[in-house]
Amino acid sequence: VLEGGREESGPQWDLSWIAGVEYTPAAAPGNSLWWWRWSELAADVERELADTSRHFGFNHLRMFLHPLVYDGESGHDEGRVMYQAMSSFLDVVEKHGFKVSFNFFDDCFNRAGADLQAPCVPVKGRHNGCWMASPQDVQRTSVDRFKGYVENTITRFADDRRIAFWEIYNEPRFGDYFSSELRSVAFGWATAALLKAGHGTQFVPVLSCWDDNNNTQVVEMHRYDSNFTGWTAQVYQNPMKGTLITEGGSRWYQGYSSDSGSPLALMRWFHSLRSITPSYVAPFKFGMVTNWELMVGSSNTRWHWNTPDGAPEPVIPWDGYMFPDGSPVSYTEAAAIRNWTLGVDEFLAFDDFLPKTSNFVGDSYLCLGAGAVHVVALKVGTDGSSLLAETTVWLNGTSGGGIMVRTSQVANSTTRSGYFAGFRNSTSAAPLLVLERWEGKSREVLAKFAMSSLDCGLTDAGWNMLRLVVEGSKIEVYANPMLPDALKPQGIMPRIVWNGATEWMKGGVALVATGPPSSTGSCTRFDYIGALKLDVMLRQERGSRTFVV
Repeated sequence: VLEGGREESGPQWDLSWIAGVEYTPAAAPGNSLWWWRWSELAADVERELADTSRHFGFNHLRMFLHPLVYDGESGHDEGRVMYQAMSSFLDVVEKHGFKVSFNFFDDCFNRAGADLQAPCVPVKGRHNGCWMASPQDVQRTSVDRFKGYVENTITRFADDRRIAFWEIYNEPRFGDYFSSELRSVAFGWATAALLKAGHGTQFVPVLSCWDDNNNTQVVEMHRYDSNFTGWTAQVYQNPMKGTLITEGGSRWYQGYSSDSGSPLALMRWFHSLRSITPSYVAPFKFGMVTNWELMVGSSNTRWHWNTPDGAPEPVIPWDGYMFPDGSPVSYTEAAAIRNWTLGVDEFLAFDDFLPKTSNFVGDSYLCLGAGAVHVVALKVGTDGSSLLAETTVWLNGTSGGGIMVRTSQVANSTTRSGYFAGFRNSTSAAPLLVLERWEGKSREVLAKFAMSSLDCGLTDAGWNMLRLVVEGSKIEVYANPMLPDALKPQGIMPRIVWNGATEWMKGGVALVATGPPSSTGSCTRFDYIGALKLDVMLRQERGSRTFVV
């Protein structure tokens, strides 16, 4: 790599090392005004980034700024408060192994209402309801008013090698003359400031949406679907510039007919594509900033764009990798991401049920008819006595399904022994989470939990989270953890805890569909299965949180 990140061949700027995520503190209701409240949120940022580093191994954080914070309350602050917050933040990210990028402008969501003294209050169900466009409509008087904001900020931090690139504009509105003009002149201000600071050498690139354009030095790609053939074509649209995905995918949201590029599907595509020897198919390596954001929090991106105000909590967040108590939304996703970011494989067992190729469209899943069993192959030397097992279950009109642990390795559910945890759903009774002891055809209910007692409930039109933790005589069952659970003093806790698992101390893991055959011929769907050692649950820091319910 030559000075400025240039390679001898291929794209001018090499950002293929970036494995990142967008970050807004969980307690911050919006994207960028929170810098004004840095002192209130600093402890949260420290804890959240420590947890992020341990659980996911990301090396990059995409951050958003706002000219209102630069101007300050007086309108003439010229970045004093913002720069203090940025400097303190950079010290925190350096300690935890991250580099960052900063974005100046963004046309998304609220074009009015930004106020440094009266923070926006999130509305339940409203996705990004407090995300403030930058600039606001009242500021869109002249592009020249933002020259100091861009120029002074880049000059102030031009020599800071903790910054990987600068981003001019996130998703400018198509056909908006002011946004187009601002993107163009700000790109010029930014590159000129970097060249001046580097005495003629530019050390980091300047990016801007959408995709390839005259105001970006690297193709900046955003995508939210599961047509990965299309993802590949979009990535390689300009081999001379290369590509960085700065927004990549969201989960399959309940009630929708297709996946939006969920984390495990994205990892499958990425690994398969990057394993190809560089050629006309994959002419260069590229980096990614995945999902929409890191935290499940006040931004409300756990709900879909189109969710109505007042909607119940989602069964699984649409966006966000980690709850504010430090626990991942999915430990399986977290381990798959560590395989990408750190190159480690910590799975005792894993199957995403996806095709082993980068050229696929849509999500794939395991479909089990009533009574069918899928035996999970555990890593050699694993006896099943102590582990975490996780899946997501879509009942799809069926009467239930779940995970068996410490089970005998036989081919059908009627002759198996072991402990079953899963969902029981029927038209005549409220849906239940159950823990049962199975021996042959015998079924003994050990504990049960009413899923209807949860705000999110149990959905028949999407994926439900199911996680078992088995250790000694104890079995814990987690189901559809929600943000309100994470905000309790104890954090996310199991729905069922049972301390009598002494009959079978070892055995295998299996996925099982329960109940009588569906009258419609439907099958119970399983999106993945992951099994891990229990130490994956010991990686988050406990401590006080700024977040208030």
